[in-house]
Amino acid sequence: MFGGDRYPNPLESDGRNRFNHGAPERQPWFGCFCCPVNVARVVPQIGAWGYSAGPARLHVHLFEAGVATTRVARATVIVRQLTRYPWDRAVTIERHPEPAVEFDLMVRVPGWTLGRPVPSDLYRHVGPPPPAPTVALNGIAVRFQSLERGYARLSKVWKPGDRVELHLPMPIRRVACHPAVADNAGRLAVERGPLVYCIEGADHPDRGALHIAVPADADWSAAFEPDLLNGVVVLRGRGLAVRETGDGRREVSPVKVAAIPCHVWCHRGPNEMPVWMPTDPAHVRPLPPSTLASEVKISASFCHPNDSPDAVNDGRLPKRSNDHGIPRMTWWNHRGTAEWIQMEWPSPRTVAAMDIYWFDDTGRGQCRVPASWQLFRRADGRWIPIEGRSAPGVAPDTFNRLEFEPIATDALRVEVQLQPGVSGGVLEWRVFSPPGP
Repeated sequence: MFGGDRYPNPLESDGRNRFNHGAPERQPWFGCFCCPVNVARVVPQIGAWGYSAGPARLHVHLFEAGVATTRVARATVIVRQLTRYPWDRAVTIERHPEPAVEFDLMVRVPGWTLGRPVPSDLYRHVGPPPPAPTVALNGIAVRFQSLERGYARLSKVWKPGDRVELHLPMPIRRVACHPAVADNAGRLAVERGPLVYCIEGADHPDRGALHIAVPADADWSAAFEPDLLNGVVVLRGRGLAVRETGDGRREVSPVKVAAIPCHVWCHRGPNEMPVWMPTDPAHVRPLPPSTLASEVKISASFCHPNDSPDAVNDGRLPKRSNDHGIPRMTWWNHRGTAEWIQMEWPSPRTVAAMDIYWFDDTGRGQCRVPASWQLFRRADGRWIPIEGRSAPGVAPDTFNRLEFEPIATDALRVEVQLQPGVSGGVLEWRVFSPPGP
């Protein structure tokens, strides 16, 4: 976290705001100063995390290139690791020149190589079991029938030049969550070696990372790309992008998908990012249709400090009016008052319809759909009412559409009258130009 990171470890982000998962960008500094001392505390411990030694045993815990010196069986033992782990499956452990000495070399075999992503049943691999890890001593394969608490034991009189080669196959695996985790139903994560992957908006600028399904049987390929994010293994495959059309239908189209290790996410600016990927396009939140509200300045008569006027045109479609899982704009704690929200363009636009989705948390809070509302356009600095072809709607759990004769304006305003004794808010506001010829 020191020098530009984050406290939370989000498994999904819309890349726009602070709601739900904390700030969307890595932070250059935190107000509390635990980070510098944590770094000073961690660095001296790295050696002990990588190796530990007893009277007759040397444990290799972590796989990292370098040289370690320790005392085992009353002798000084120097070992050298050669590896590109976690990108490459090969780990070579060499014994450097010192007198011969007998001890047990205990080499950790990670659970992910054995089809166990975690010790509990929270996550499980989907599909056939992976190839088994292998160990060779001086070029000769070593059979180990069982592990001792996750370690392979190699016992001998170790001489200078002895060489242990550990191969940890790294097929691309799908990971499923325990069915009790409802939010991950119908979704899979992707893992290669010890790393969990995600898809990021920076690699899918036209489709958005949150609007893609990756079928459970999708083929992935892996390749090290040295010029991306200081060098990472990237997974590439194909998925299905879902977009909402202007008439409310869903359009599904094939799309190329790139996945990066989750730990390097958000180094290319704020981005959408899911770790748990839907496998069925029917479960994907569609990319909303392009509307005139996509790039405007939003303001309001008042907004609660924890909410944001910009939430109304962020493209995140509500599941219902009581959807607390997405950003919102509310006039809370104003009750029974007359309020407004407006959007402005840098130059006039021709508009002919709008949709508005009201926030109403009946049963949980004190926000309700408004008692009434009216739409206005700005002309010569004055707000002029717009007559719709139907009455302005206040229905919950749906977009309320108002159609009208096409007009040119540089700003629209919705003026609302809140119900007596309660407040209100808006989840999404969309504006449409006239249909083409």
